[in-house]
Amino acid sequence: MYFDCSAGGIALSTLVPATVSSISSLAKSYVANLQIWSMHGLLLTIEAAGLSFVSHVQATLSLAMDILLSDENGLVDIQQGVGRLINAIASVIVEQIEDKLFFMLDEETDDIDKYKFLTLFC
Repeated sequence: MYFDCSAGGIALSTLVPATVSSISSLAKSYVANLQIWSMHGLLLTIEAAGLSFVSHVQATLSLAMDILLSDENGLVDIQQGVGRLINAIASVIVEQIEDKLFFMLDEETDDIDKYKFLTLFC
């Protein structure tokens, strides 16, 4: 797999689903170190994929919740890994919303068209 961070994403966005699926499978392991490194791999994938990752947000948040709930020892490294993962997901979501808001600006007043804004969340 080839990451092209300077171009702002994975060189072939068709690799995102397979990459997320493979790394998510590894993260479901009960071996703490494997979970930690898998979450780091997902973090790098999210950062590299950018908006190509949006369709995987819900599944990845569910995975993060499962990892937290299955962590019987309360390992700080796992908790921090989940936090970093959620932070990266939030960045992708904010980026998507910002892109949509840009196209909702009223050209005459530079204000956001209220009706278009409401459709963003419906």
